[in-house]
Formats: sequence, structure tokens, C-alpha cells
Amino acid sequence: MADKPTRSASYAPLAVRARLAAALRTLGEWLARTGIQDRSIDELIHHLWRLPTVTADDFRAWEESGPDLVAMALGGPMPAALVEKCNRAAAAPEDLYELVRHTAEIVYVNLYGAVDDHETLGHLAAVEQIAGRYSVILPPAQFFARSPYGSHGWGPQLTSGDVDHWRTADTTTA
Repeated sequence: MADKPTRSASYAPLAVRARLAAALRTLGEWLARTGIQDRSIDELIHHLWRLPTVTADDFRAWEESGPDLVAMALGGPMPAALVEKCNRAAAAPEDLYELVRHTAEIVYVNLYGAVDDHETLGHLAAVEQIAGRYSVILPPAQFFARSPYGSHGWGPQLTSGDVDHWRTADTTTA
């Protein structure tokens, strides 16, 4: 029996910005499903949602405004308070850790060099796999179709309106 194709594979023709948005939507759904609420995660998610609108002129300011949880997202230790919240929610702390890490790495792995398409899709696939254990699925790729892979993998520059739509619109009507 052949393996079922993953939804993340359908993101191959889409830009890094679209892949990040899909991971952020999935992480948000996972947090809602598990009931985990934390200001530091909210700050990180907000920070990452800002990236699709960042231009070369404001990149440095965006980078410097990163919240404390960026350190965890890039492989640092998970704060004890988050571990405790996961345990209270009956969610594996390592699942939250890996969801955050893979979501952030979709973009951070590419910030200072050429886009690594395969690695970026691998991080999205990891998000899909972890979230799937909680019955959370990636949004359909066609929801992000306005962001094709061009511009060295990043796709077209997005407006804050585009990003607001990606953050809030019903993805089932894509």
C-alpha cells in the first residue's frame, strides 16, 4: 500500500511566506485545541506573522524586535512555565517545542542565504506530522495560491491586508 500524500507536499509550488503562514495557522489551531495560552508564544507568533510584510528597509528592525521566545524557537531551552502549561493541558511539551521550532525554522533557515526549498518543506512536513497527532491539519495550499515560489523562493511581497486575510479568513472556502 502506497503512503498517503501529505498536505505539506502540496506546498511545493508556494513561497516560503505561504509555508510560514500555513505553519502559523496550524500552530494557532494546535494551541487552541490543547488550550495552551501563553503571552510569550503569542508574541512569537505575532513576530513571525509580521515577516511576510517586512522589506529590506525594515528587516533589521524586525529582526531586532524578536521576542525572547525566538531563542527557544532556534533550539534553546523551553521555559519551565511552558513545560508546566503543556503538562496541565495533557500535551507533550516536546510537541510544543518542536511545533514552535519547525514553524520558526521555515523562515529562519533561509534568512541569511539562499532558500533551501527541501529543508523548508521538511519543516512544514514536521509541523503537519506533530499537529496531526492532535487531529489538527494544515490549511489547504490553494488558500495561499497568491504566493507562488518566485523571487528566490520568498514569493511576492505581501501587504498587511494580505497577511490579515491569511491569519483570519476561513481556509475551508479556498
